[in-house]
Amino acid sequence: MTTVSVPVFDGNHYEPWSIRMKTLLKAIDLWDVVETGIQQEPPEEISSGEFEGESYASSSAEWKKWMEMKDTTALYMIQIGLTIETFQWIASARSSKEAWELLLVKSLGGPMFRARKLRDLKKEYENMTMSDADTVHEFTGKLMELVSRMKFCGWEVEDKEVLKKILSSLPPRFGEVFFEIEGTLSISNLIDYLLVLEYNMKAVQESVIKSVQVEESLEDETYDYLDQVMTLREALAVMYPRVFVLIALLVFWFLCVSSFGIFLVYLKPDRY
Repeated sequence: MTTVSVPVFDGNHYEPWSIRMKTLLKAIDLWDVVETGIQQEPPEEISSGEFEGESYASSSAEWKKWMEMKDTTALYMIQIGLTIETFQWIASARSSKEAWELLLVKSLGGPMFRARKLRDLKKEYENMTMSDADTVHEFTGKLMELVSRMKFCGWEVEDKEVLKKILSSLPPRFGEVFFEIEGTLSISNLIDYLLVLEYNMKAVQESVIKSVQVEESLEDETYDYLDQVMTLREALAVMYPRVFVLIALLVFWFLCVSSFGIFLVYLKPDRY
């Protein structure tokens, strides 16, 4: 027997919890009673006590009993999906539909409040654009999270509208894809396409940066060599006067010694 894990709601992040819980209730054929409540009469398509492989009693009394059992089971599933604190929100609920609506109102507010909140969310949606610092993952994640919140407030929107919003919000570096793919891709395919495009641009940018770094390295080496040459020239510029003075002194000393030797020769008496 397969064990079903029930998502638990602790009062935070109602939207993702409700999506998972709704999926679970659909999987075990209980969502209809949560959404519409107990139907007093069987649908017209049920005849001869058989519908979608399930056996139902054809009498209204047995149908009502069947629906009440589904409602009780759905209510229990919702109850065990709550912490002790959030369970208090629906403790008085007598049906799964009532419990579900109480959780919705406590988490997101009633119809009037959600309609008022939706106006603010629409303004945020209209003003949202992708900055040059945003990645595709970051921007689309924020946008789809906002779209989900708007849908919980009653916003009915088609994927085509969200697709156009993504395309119109892209920065200039994505401008070349506007008319190539608009209206031809789903949201998931568009995001995938933009991720590939972003990856390719990143690879080109890294190549350019690497080339610039190599050029800067060569320039640095050239500047270092020139600095060494300039340092040597400055050192020689300082040494030249000193060397010149030293040579001059040596020449002067040599001339003095030579002159003194000649003078002694003239003063020496002739021995013969």
